[in-house]
Amino acid sequence: MLLLLLCGTLLNPVMAQGPSATVTSVNNTVCAGAVLKVGYSVSSNFAPGNQFQVELSDENGSFVESTILRTFSARKTGTVSVIVPADMSGNGFRVRLLSTNPALTGPDNGSNITINEMPAIEPIANQTYCANTMTANTPFIGNTTNYTWLNDNPSIGLAASGSGTSIPSFTVINSGSSEQLAHVRVRAVSSQGCESKAAGFRITVNPVPTISPVGPIVRCPNVLVPALTFSGTVPGTTYRWTNSNTTVGLGASGVNTVPAFVTFNPSLVSPNLAQVTVVPTSPARCVGAPLVYPIFVVTCGGGGVANGDGQRAALDAQVTVGPNPTRGTVRIVYGGTATQLVVTVLNASGTPALAPFSFTGTTATADLGSLRPGTYYVQVSEPRSGASMSRIVVKF
Repeated sequence: MLLLLLCGTLLNPVMAQGPSATVTSVNNTVCAGAVLKVGYSVSSNFAPGNQFQVELSDENGSFVESTILRTFSARKTGTVSVIVPADMSGNGFRVRLLSTNPALTGPDNGSNITINEMPAIEPIANQTYCANTMTANTPFIGNTTNYTWLNDNPSIGLAASGSGTSIPSFTVINSGSSEQLAHVRVRAVSSQGCESKAAGFRITVNPVPTISPVGPIVRCPNVLVPALTFSGTVPGTTYRWTNSNTTVGLGASGVNTVPAFVTFNPSLVSPNLAQVTVVPTSPARCVGAPLVYPIFVVTCGGGGVANGDGQRAALDAQVTVGPNPTRGTVRIVYGGTATQLVVTVLNASGTPALAPFSFTGTTATADLGSLRPGTYYVQVSEPRSGASMSRIVVKF
């Protein structure tokens, strides 16, 4: 009987073949933290429920203190992808397959695998800026000299991607009314082409507040000037104002609103001039450009523009301004009965470009020769009634 069994085994070797699991291919060089593809071949003689494990040796090829990279099920030849541990490096690693039912250990891949070290990069702090300011240079600190980065919001003024040892200084942009966020991810790249995990940081760009324009206030003495509340584009902005001359009847300073006041002029001959300077500060402490507007309290004689809702329209119909465009002087002609008119020239932002001056009779001349080419407003005011009108004049 024993002879028959031995003969049967020799004549039919397939009957004696047990289960097997062999590594057939593997990358010889890989980066730490990267994907390693392992080709394998397994027989069909494993029991139901069997699972395979990809086992990685230490850097000397020993499996005494090995690492299981992945557990998977398979019944035929194929390729399995595993992640190499980020903290491993060396040139003597090997892999092999283990099975659970039956518990078998396959041969290793037969040649050394080199795992190149993952480069490192130190964390980068988040950054916050006000729009239109220059950022600081952002250096990258790690164990290599090459870094790549990606930016998800180029609208802040930073390119979508770049490389090098730092992000150079640039001017941040935010033309809106709310904060802009950019998330930047930086990776260190080694000379072998291995990449680190991304170091992410955030750049916050806060908007700079603006102020809605305020024109000159020209009034006779003892006239009530209504309260004025400032506004702008950035919600929550604080508007701090100062007054250069309290003898016009207005206090020295305040916040957000200029209260109503009665104009005053201690002189019976000369006009009383004050300048109000308003500085906007956003909730993020970004400071905008100041707005300056004059308060002009003049001495008033008899005559004036008729009272009522048509005051401005009546004044506008009685004033002509020309030539327009102009290279220098503009002549303003008045055809009404008011005896006290004041001219103010404003730039496109509503800030006085020339000091206010009065008509001589029915005419006045504004000299724009010293001003830069652009658009200006010539405003004519009648202090007694508070009526005013303006015309756009182009200087070229």
